[in-house]
Amino acid sequence: MTSDWPIARRAAKTPMTNTDSRDPETLLRVFQMPAAPPWDQQRAAWLNARHGSPLPIPEVIIDLRRLDPWRPGRAGRFAAAYVRRADVVSELSVTLDVEERPRTFLFRSPATEPARRRQRLIDLTLSALLVLGLSAMGSWAFIQRGENVRALEQAERSARLSLAMRHTALRQTRMVNLLASAGAEGRTGRQLVADLVWVATAKQPNVRLRAIHWQGGEMDVSAQGPVTPFAQADRDVAPAGSGGRAGESVWRVKRLTIADPLFRPPSIVSNRPHPGGSLAGSGAP
Repeated sequence: MTSDWPIARRAAKTPMTNTDSRDPETLLRVFQMPAAPPWDQQRAAWLNARHGSPLPIPEVIIDLRRLDPWRPGRAGRFAAAYVRRADVVSELSVTLDVEERPRTFLFRSPATEPARRRQRLIDLTLSALLVLGLSAMGSWAFIQRGENVRALEQAERSARLSLAMRHTALRQTRMVNLLASAGAEGRTGRQLVADLVWVATAKQPNVRLRAIHWQGGEMDVSAQGPVTPFAQADRDVAPAGSGGRAGESVWRVKRLTIADPLFRPPSIVSNRPHPGGSLAGSGAP
């Protein structure tokens, strides 16, 4: 359905904008299109507007406006405005009364199309550069965040290692101070271990030891009760007085007078057949 061809009336208090001082004649056509998807309806409306143009297409500029929102299953109403191409110098914006409602139409001269295309290309280029810049900034921020996380993890590992080394140094210092207070200063670790192993193996099961103190090459062992705390006789053990607590006695243990079997050098076992047919091992110092 198509309306008649009136000369369009401008809306009140809405001036026409044009670079030319002439008042171009604007024709208006209102029509409707059958129900269809919005993109198909819009394309069909443009074809209708071009087909129903009052002037040859090379001599006219057309602008199309939808008059009501698209609704499924309902026809769409459109308004097409026409102006002579010669009357538009660059761009013409005019507001017209369409069915007693103001509608703004925009007409652009084809001569300005190259400039508009260049401007669109510049805008697209700037937009692409902006997107690339934002992407680069996001990538840099992501990489920087990863480096910061790795640096933080490395700092945490270093701090944990430093703390562990400090705790180890403190334990070693406490152990050295404890051994020094027990008179073990000047003795080798092998001698100390040999003494402690001997005490653990020679102690009677029902005896409770209180403390161990070294004096020169001898060892004083404090034990609960007046009876000797050791059952083995490979070292000389003699009473050395009473301890600082009630019922506590001190026993002096002499240095070992024979080779300590715990620390003998390891035997070298030969895998050569013995003349008698069996394997034999020989110890070497």
